[in-house]
Amino acid sequence: MKKILLSVLVALISTFHSYTIFAQSQPQTDTELTLKEAYQLGLSIAKKWDSRVTLGQMGSIDDNKIGSKGADGKRRKWGLMFFVPGERKSVAMYIHDKKNTVFVTSKSTIKSDFLISSRDVVLDSPAILQMVKSKFNLKPGKNWAVGYHFLLYRWNGKTVMGVLGLDNEGKMTNIFVDAKTGEFLQFLPESRG
Repeated sequence: MKKILLSVLVALISTFHSYTIFAQSQPQTDTELTLKEAYQLGLSIAKKWDSRVTLGQMGSIDDNKIGSKGADGKRRKWGLMFFVPGERKSVAMYIHDKKNTVFVTSKSTIKSDFLISSRDVVLDSPAILQMVKSKFNLKPGKNWAVGYHFLLYRWNGKTVMGVLGLDNEGKMTNIFVDAKTGEFLQFLPESRG
C-alpha cells in the first residue's frame, strides 16, 4: 500500500512540476491590452484628474521579458498623452500590466486638430494587425521595437493607427491605417533595421 501511495505522490508531484514549467513557458496574455482597451483604461484614469481630457496620442512600448509582443494585437505596456482642450493642461501616463504606473501632469497644450475623438477609434489593434499582415506580409520586429507595435494619433485630418514591424526585406516599417474605416493610408520604411 505504501508503494502505491508513494507512486501516486511521485506522479502528482511530477505532473504538477511539468505543468508549472509548461505554464511558465507560455506567453502571459492576461495582463496584455489591445490598443482600444489601453485607451479606455487610460481615459477612465485621466478623467478622474480632469473630466474634460481628450487623447492626443498613444503607443505601445517594448516589454522585454514576457508576453505576446504584439503577435495577437495586444501589448503589456502603453504610453498615452491626454490634453484638456483649450487649456495648458496635459497628463502623460504609462500603463503596465493593466495598471497605471506613471502619471505626470504638465502645462502643455496641443492644437484641437490633433485631438482624438473616441468615435474615430472604431477598429482595434488585433483586427488592424491581421489586415496589415495579410496585405503587406508584415513580420514582427527584432532587436529594436521587438514584435509588433501600435500607434494612434491624428494625421492629415484622420485618426490613424500605425503598425510597426518588418517588411519582406527585414526593414523596420510603419503601416498606417484609418482607425475608423480601415483604409490603408501609407507604408513608410524606417531608417532603423
